[in-house]
Amino acid sequence: MASRYYLQSILFWTLVIAITTLLTCIVWVNDRSITVLIGGGLLLIIEVVAFVINQNAVNRKIASFFNALQNYDTSIKLPAGNRSKTIKELHDSLNHVVSIFQDVKMEYAAREQLFLAMIEHSSTGFISIDDHGDFEIMNQAARNLLGTNYTSNLTRLKSNLPELHQLITHLEPGEVKSCKIEINGGMTIIQVSSAELRFRNQMFTLLSLQDIKNEIDAKEMESWQKLIRIMNHEIMNSIAPIISVSKSLKPIFLKNNTPVEPSIIDEKRISDTISGLEIIESMSSGLKNFVGHYRKLSQIPEPEKVSLDVMKWSGALKSMGLELIPHDNTDLDIVIQDGVKVIYADEGLLNQVMINLIKNAEEALILTKRKKIKIVIGVSDDGKTAIRVINNGEPISADFQDKFFVPFFTTKESGAGIGLFLSRQIISMHKGSISAFTNQNTETVFEIILP
Repeated sequence: MASRYYLQSILFWTLVIAITTLLTCIVWVNDRSITVLIGGGLLLIIEVVAFVINQNAVNRKIASFFNALQNYDTSIKLPAGNRSKTIKELHDSLNHVVSIFQDVKMEYAAREQLFLAMIEHSSTGFISIDDHGDFEIMNQAARNLLGTNYTSNLTRLKSNLPELHQLITHLEPGEVKSCKIEINGGMTIIQVSSAELRFRNQMFTLLSLQDIKNEIDAKEMESWQKLIRIMNHEIMNSIAPIISVSKSLKPIFLKNNTPVEPSIIDEKRISDTISGLEIIESMSSGLKNFVGHYRKLSQIPEPEKVSLDVMKWSGALKSMGLELIPHDNTDLDIVIQDGVKVIYADEGLLNQVMINLIKNAEEALILTKRKKIKIVIGVSDDGKTAIRVINNGEPISADFQDKFFVPFFTTKESGAGIGLFLSRQIISMHKGSISAFTNQNTETVFEIILP
């Protein structure tokens, strides 16, 4: 065992001191000799001092060893060659502990190098900031995104990238926000997420940065392509009959590119002309309305948010809803869940969205006998305001779920296809989201999430 010689040393000195004490007492009792008593006492003192010196030597080495470990010094090496078996065995044991610490330290150093290499080669930018605002870690992706090779402190970011500095300083842990910044003469969009970590009694802020401009551009391009396809379809549907009717009317008044004589224009030709002009007028009016609807998409005012009392607002909402739906065959119910008292939004714009959703729900119930529309005002899983408009009509087809909010897409013959798109635009301007889904294949749900 590692402590065998040390234990033997303690037992040896304890036994020597005990025997010396016992013998001195026996001689003193028999002879009453002062000389024996003094000699025995001196011998006992020498033995105790030797024992203490031996223990102090061990204690000093142990204290020195742990002091080195406290200072993260694993290079300490105690000499193996020693005449004292106790000290030699102690040195061997402590050297073995040091070797274990060295192995652990090397393993953690290797892992740290691996993690740093992974962070450095990641396409996502990473920055760690201590509680003084100093940058502890900043990988190459972050340096590329910020357009700098070296930034030591958060305050230095303020002069170069004030928008990003403003975002980072006001970003709460767990939040994800984005901002536009100018890098190397070009504009890009940086998305930043934040987290906090306590390490060695110090708080660090961990930031991840991503350039999402290409992703946004791709989505915008996809949206424009969808819009252009729909506009092309709608415009061509209107223009084609106009062209066709115009071609059919032309021979009535032209023959061999020469105007016909007025005398041959009879009632049938006049009737055909009037019918053709009515068709042209109708299709032109439809095209004009389509263009008018398109203009509405770019004329949504900025929301003027106020605190809306939920009880009061829901009462007014129910009154508006009852005016929009037949009273005799559709039930409209509004449920306010616990914990929701105030909604922060533009009342006029939010009412416009709710009117669109109620109308959409009513139109989805045409083939349903017991028509039910329920509006639930509550809280989402992440603590935000959730408004759900639920109807018991036919479930939403999976093919239509992604198309509902595309401009000019409609499944109704008389629909313009901009109501839901305008609703999404309004909610997006409130920094919220709107989605549609089928709830357990029995109900259709349009859900609004507001911050």
